[in-house]
Amino acid sequence: MKKIFTTLLFTMSIAWAFAQRGTVTGKVTDALTGESLPGATVVVDGATGGTATDGNGMFSVSMSPGDRKLLVS
Repeated sequence: MKKIFTTLLFTMSIAWAFAQRGTVTGKVTDALTGESLPGATVVVDGATGGTATDGNGMFSVSMSPGDRKLLVS
């Protein structure tokens, strides 16, 4: 029984380590005027789905550790 529990715990910890994700939050602004851009689409490059900025240009998106590029349109 102890061996099964140890194996299960080890397997769960490996799965948890690979499943870690982070959240990136930010604000999208116009490069020329500095004004907020509400309704802009923010996606992680190579991923499906994404989010839109709120009325103040703010967004929050979940990313995997290897993802490094956000696309905004």
